[in-house]
Amino acid sequence: MKITLTLTVLIGLMHAPAFAQTTLGASVKHADLQRDAIAIQPIPMPGTAPEMPNVIAFGPGARCPCGNIDAKTGCTNSLGVGASLQAEGSTKVRKDDLKLTVMDLPPGALTTLVMGSHPITNRFGDGMLLVGNGGRFATITDSLVRFPVARADRAGIIAFGPGLSERSVKLFEERDQIKPGSVWFFQALYRDPAGPCGTGMNATNGLAVSFE
Repeated sequence: MKITLTLTVLIGLMHAPAFAQTTLGASVKHADLQRDAIAIQPIPMPGTAPEMPNVIAFGPGARCPCGNIDAKTGCTNSLGVGASLQAEGSTKVRKDDLKLTVMDLPPGALTTLVMGSHPITNRFGDGMLLVGNGGRFATITDSLVRFPVARADRAGIIAFGPGLSERSVKLFEERDQIKPGSVWFFQALYRDPAGPCGTGMNATNGLAVSFE
C-alpha cells in the first residue's frame, strides 16, 4: 500500500501541467545546444565526461524551495547534498551505450528518470522540476515520458542504461523515442521523506542530450 501510494504521487506530479518555463524552443537543433546553454543555466558536473560535448548539465540555481541550494546539482536533500544525474558513454544512438547515473540519493529511495522535450522551471517537492513538455504552449510533438521506477542501492546510487534508446522504442510512442538528431532533456525524481522542506520528494539536476 505504501509503495503504491508513493508511485501514484510521483506519477501524478510528473504529469502536472508545466506553465512557468525557460525553454530552448520547440525545435532545438543539434548545433544550437551549446549556443543556447545559457538559457538552461549550465552547471559544473565533475562526473560527466568532458569528451561528451553533446551533454550539458543544468540546475535549479537559486530557486530551491526552502533555501536548500546546492550550486552543483539538484536541491539539497536529507543527506545534506543535492542528488546528481551524471552521464557516461556516448550520445551515438547506434552504440546505445549512454548511461545516466544518479548519485547521492537517500539509500533505498524510489526514483524515476523522466525525459522531456523542453527544459522548464517548476517547483517539485523539495526541488525543482527542470524537464517538461512545454506546458500550455505544448504542441502535439512535445513530450514528457518516464522510465520505470527503480530503487537506489545502499550507497544511494541508481544507473539507467546503457540501452536507453532501445528501451525508449519498447516503452514509448514513436514521437518519444531516442533517435539520431533528437535532443532530449533528462532528470531523476525521487522520494525523500526526511528532506529539508518536508514534502517527501526531490529532484536531481537536469541533463540536455543531443543524440547522434
